[in-house]
Amino acid sequence: MTKKIWIKLFIEILDDPKMGRLQNHLWRRAVELFLLAGREGNDGALPPVEEMAWTLRLVEDKVLEDLHGLAEVGVVHEAEPGKWMVTHFAKWQAAIPVDERVRQFRERNGGVTNNVTKRYKTSNEVEAGSSTSISSSDSESFKEEEQFDFPSTPAEALVHPDVRVYTAVTGGRIPGLSQYQTVIETVRILRMREKLGDAELRVYLAPYWLAWSSRKRLNGRPYDPGNITWLTEWALNGLIPPPGGSKAAESTRPAVPSVEETRRMLDEKDKALKRSTPMPEELRAKIRGLAGQLAGKDAR
Repeated sequence: MTKKIWIKLFIEILDDPKMGRLQNHLWRRAVELFLLAGREGNDGALPPVEEMAWTLRLVEDKVLEDLHGLAEVGVVHEAEPGKWMVTHFAKWQAAIPVDERVRQFRERNGGVTNNVTKRYKTSNEVEAGSSTSISSSDSESFKEEEQFDFPSTPAEALVHPDVRVYTAVTGGRIPGLSQYQTVIETVRILRMREKLGDAELRVYLAPYWLAWSSRKRLNGRPYDPGNITWLTEWALNGLIPPPGGSKAAESTRPAVPSVEETRRMLDEKDKALKRSTPMPEELRAKIRGLAGQLAGKDAR
């Protein structure tokens, strides 16, 4: 199991007696340990106690106390001295088989009975001739349900439906490993927001990719084709910026006022303030006094 940036947290935990009867701090600690196990990416193995203590900002004795408390109800166990694991973590985090996902989808959608063709043999193999997950009447709805894990290798990415949209639009490119999640989430947002199937979504995205891939920087070099800004900003916001970069933006900015215009605006502001707020008589008297003193000095 590879390291994760997210884990599955099942709703049924709310009805699990061994979790529900935990003290509040142990319930929180259990979830924190789930997250630590996911970050470790080693089938539920937890980091050493001293590392957990540092991450959770606890003393080691408190971490051990909570581990033993959770071990009593089977949430964690000590596989060998000093090595703790979240029990059944690998089982609960494993990808749900395609057949089971199809069955769950049918149950949620009122017993869909149309013919289903398997999209995958395994997580990495595509059945020959297979191009859809479910018949046309409910294919788009099912696509939102069928993927629970983000791909972790290029082979998995190539068969992921959302990455395949990206690949088709960009002429065969696949995003970088660190971009998989961002690309998939953006494609899903666009699919749901615009209510588009794969074919229509490719048409929708094409202008943004073409604008990006044909654009050049001020130094004449083309935009980086591996940069996904065209998708995550341009397509997501529905706006292709004008070419020319900062120079184009500069031409649309209002001109900076000249010195004379600035003085005129300040004078008008001062006049408006004087009209709205009369100068106190005491201040006027002081000003007259100072003016007289200055005039006397000038005379001498």
